[in-house]
Amino acid sequence: MIIDTSKKVIKHNFYGFILTLAILIIIGILIVTKNYNERLFGIDKGLISIILIIIYILYLIYNLLHDYHYVYFSDEEDNKLIFRHFPIRIMIEKKNSIEIKKEDFVGFYVEKKLISFKEYLIIYQKLGKKIGKYPPISISFLSKKEKEQLFTTLKKYGEFKKFI
Repeated sequence: MIIDTSKKVIKHNFYGFILTLAILIIIGILIVTKNYNERLFGIDKGLISIILIIIYILYLIYNLLHDYHYVYFSDEEDNKLIFRHFPIRIMIEKKNSIEIKKEDFVGFYVEKKLISFKEYLIIYQKLGKKIGKYPPISISFLSKKEKEQLFTTLKKYGEFKKFI
């Protein structure tokens, strides 16, 4: 099974770009139109600009709180589970890739933070006689159906529990 959120990432980035462009165009039109201090629809043009900027800031905070990540998962590779992920932000941090042999995969756990705004997948791997824990992978961007598919597939290879 393969889960790939690349189309959702493109769509998300496109809508963010359109919102940014629309706000900049509207504010630009408000500024260059005659008499900036006049009212539009009974509201001061400066106040309209401030409201639009606040809406954009709230949009950025909303995305920051959810910690959206591009996620790719595959179990179709020969004897490997592959996880790839990176944050969807303006300044992209490093891209991460995890490949685990299916027989070394011990299990996984889902951790919810910030009143369930952020949801993280924690993966555990057998390392000799010990169990190793990978850094959390944000799965907030996955749909409910994709999460269910992911968890069902992972349960084939390991347990759903907190190991460490």
